[in-house]
Amino acid sequence: MAHWLVYEPDRVKLLCALIPGMALLILCRITGEAIGMGDVYVMLILGIMLGFSNTVVLLFVSMLITAVFGLCYMVVTGKSRKETLPYIPFLLGGYVLMLCTGMIPVG
Repeated sequence: MAHWLVYEPDRVKLLCALIPGMALLILCRITGEAIGMGDVYVMLILGIMLGFSNTVVLLFVSMLITAVFGLCYMVVTGKSRKETLPYIPFLLGGYVLMLCTGMIPVG
């Protein structure tokens, strides 16, 4: 299989790996695109690369980082919770954190 994939997918595993991205797509549609389509595309690609379990962990880690940053941002700047934040930088931060802690195998 392709050397850039972290795991060797079969069809069922590949479809399961797309579930977190599809969940973001549903949230995107429900919220009137409060979550951008770019975030959905990146999550779908990461799902294919990482598999279901790693993608779910990455989703929760990045959302936790986003929540902590958003709370600190609101306290420091006095902005409201209606302020928008880009999600992909927090997704990258979660990915790097998972790489550094060994949750995602390298190589």
